[in-house]
Amino acid sequence: MFLLTPLLLSLAQAAEPEIDFSGRIQTDLRFRVTDVDQGPWYAPAPYQPQIVRNQNILNTRLVAKSGKFRGVADLDFVVIGTPDLVEGIEALSTRRTLDPFRIEAHALYIEARDLFVKGLDLRIGQQLVQWGVGDQFNPTNTLNANDVEDPLLFGEQQANLMAL
Repeated sequence: MFLLTPLLLSLAQAAEPEIDFSGRIQTDLRFRVTDVDQGPWYAPAPYQPQIVRNQNILNTRLVAKSGKFRGVADLDFVVIGTPDLVEGIEALSTRRTLDPFRIEAHALYIEARDLFVKGLDLRIGQQLVQWGVGDQFNPTNTLNANDVEDPLLFGEQQANLMAL
């Protein structure tokens, strides 16, 4: 019995999960301060000075490890501060109008290292996989598509649901 006690205590300590929690709050507020003329080749419809974008993001990241298993949840809670009004059927094609409150998953997966044999790793869920040789512009990465919602964040990619 005295020999099993240190062994059981070491197993209990190894099974205790390590939890890392972090987050951030971000506000993206963009103004148009002057009239912008679209040019003579388009129908003349100048843009008026106004708030162009008001997007508020609460990001939470949770990483839990226990032994050879790890789970990651990286979620954005997005709130559009000034959603567009639905005026006609063409307004139903914009995300800002239809979805002023949403949850975006950047990473939501579980993984196991050395699952059954040494060297067999398995990761299942919503994840980013860097595939190819490019640093920022990577035309060979066909696993994750570019996120084209915001042109100022060029090169940011969307996570896909996959097993790897």
